[in-house]
Amino acid sequence: MKYSKGMFDRSNNRKRKPLAVRRTGAARVGDKTKPKIRLSIGMKDLALPATFLAALGCGWLALSWFQPRDNRISWQACLENQQGVGLYPNLVEIPAGTYEVPENSPTLTPFLLFHDKPNIVLQNSVLLQNKEVDREQLKHYADAIDRLQDFDEKERLRLRLGSHWDHNDVQDSLVRHITWEGAWDYSQWLSRKTGCDYRLPSRDEWAAAAIFLTAQGQAPVNAQVNAPVNAQVNGGMTAEEVAKNVLLGAREWSQSPCPDGYFLLGGDDWTASADDKKEICMPAILAMAGFRLVLNPSSIPGLQVNSTQTGGSLKMDEALSLEKVNK
Repeated sequence: MKYSKGMFDRSNNRKRKPLAVRRTGAARVGDKTKPKIRLSIGMKDLALPATFLAALGCGWLALSWFQPRDNRISWQACLENQQGVGLYPNLVEIPAGTYEVPENSPTLTPFLLFHDKPNIVLQNSVLLQNKEVDREQLKHYADAIDRLQDFDEKERLRLRLGSHWDHNDVQDSLVRHITWEGAWDYSQWLSRKTGCDYRLPSRDEWAAAAIFLTAQGQAPVNAQVNAPVNAQVNGGMTAEEVAKNVLLGAREWSQSPCPDGYFLLGGDDWTASADDKKEICMPAILAMAGFRLVLNPSSIPGLQVNSTQTGGSLKMDEALSLEKVNK
């Protein structure tokens, strides 16, 4: 038998691979279907998505830590005096109505000298903090800023708050060196923290409070001027004490804008200068005043004109327990 040379030539045999022997997934001639491709996914392929999801989760956690859930609660709960919590301001009601701006009052005229309205009309009752925010209350907010994971946001809020809020020229606990920006940020943070709608008072609201509380403080015992100031809601302070704090506590920021910034109201209790009692327009970035809050009247449905909220009848909702507040 004769054999051709090519039968034993391995290099040629490799070229003659039979048609029946094909690679797995290879398409046949004339077959229009796409070849099946097997994918192999390893740990390296999952590393990038996992890293992205982890970073996203950390960012969300940091944001939720500083911005608590916006749990709106009943407005009555915001009036309850929360002893020992240090977050909820004690509030006094300034009834709705018309308040005449006095022209020759030795007590009020120096503070309302530049007020451009003969009368102030409050469409709704105003629930005003009985004294300015103190350093212990503001420290809750400063600590929340320090816990932020976002460095840029932390520095931005620190700059707006200012670095002198914890310094005091007088031996009391009131905040006296804060920017308007820092005061506004605090009101927004406290609203989210408590579920109560707090903000800075307007120029008219502050003036109405000064007029009303001064009249209350000067009224004879057991006399009523419009409506009594309830000491239980008011944190145990009398109308005379609140009026003195409104007029001569610390100069305080308002939410009313002016050409150069926002109006500063009231006077400092450590100075006898009459010029320091006049309202003045100041830039929002200057850390030179204190502030107080009001419970936004628009958040109080059905609040009656000339009504007095009785603290003893206002019980906190279960959702606003101390445990929840301290989270």
